[in-house]
Amino acid sequence: MIEKRRIPVTNKIFAMADLLRLATILEDRNANANELVGWTTLKFSIGFSNGTILEANRSELFREENLAIGARATNIEMIYSNLKTGESIRVSLDSDRTFASNEVYVSSTERTFVNDCYIRMQQSLDATPNQDFWIAKHRSAVLNIVALGTGTMMVGGINWIARHFLGDLPIKPLASDSPWRDVILRLSTLFYIFGWVWRWAMGFLWGAVPIHRWIMSAWPKIELSIGPNHVRPEVARRKLIIGVIILLVLPIIANLATDLIKRLN
Repeated sequence: MIEKRRIPVTNKIFAMADLLRLATILEDRNANANELVGWTTLKFSIGFSNGTILEANRSELFREENLAIGARATNIEMIYSNLKTGESIRVSLDSDRTFASNEVYVSSTERTFVNDCYIRMQQSLDATPNQDFWIAKHRSAVLNIVALGTGTMMVGGINWIARHFLGDLPIKPLASDSPWRDVILRLSTLFYIFGWVWRWAMGFLWGAVPIHRWIMSAWPKIELSIGPNHVRPEVARRKLIIGVIILLVLPIIANLATDLIKRLN
């Protein structure tokens, strides 16, 4: 009977030291199986954005001097297998793929092997830094902020264009004794809330999702923090993205301030 255990990996930043720590676990197991030469396989590989793949059977692959490829490292594979005992360890990390494809996988007919490797792998992953920048930690909140900011900017822009070219609409004020005055006054809070919900919904219509996807691409769920910064576009993009978020938040703050001033007056 084969026992299998899987550790999903997400929201992690892997430096060379973290990759070497994982690779050492596979190397140690392979060294323990030296008497089974011909039955074991040990392979490490690094894939790059330009299609280049570096492979080796030693952990020395994970050294900065081996990354002078002129491209961004996008995926890591580590594989140890023993055909005679059925032991297998696989580490798959890909910064361009979904959560499901990033994992550590251990299997064997021996429960002791599975439990030991699982514990060591989990400890190594726990020692790896988390992707804990506030944007990465609150992805759903960022999406809603982007939607609200985008909608507020677009609605404000449309209102400005309409007033600039059409002027103020000739709306006749209600008579002082009109029964609709009391109705509108009672519903004013509801109208105010609806205005913000409308801006939020229009933000999704006007591109909040692709903007959010672009923002999140700078903080991938698996970040391979290896190689020089100039081949890692997400590093340079982060300052620009923070500026974009500030520009999206400013219209929200301006609208809230304007509404507050109107109510105080």
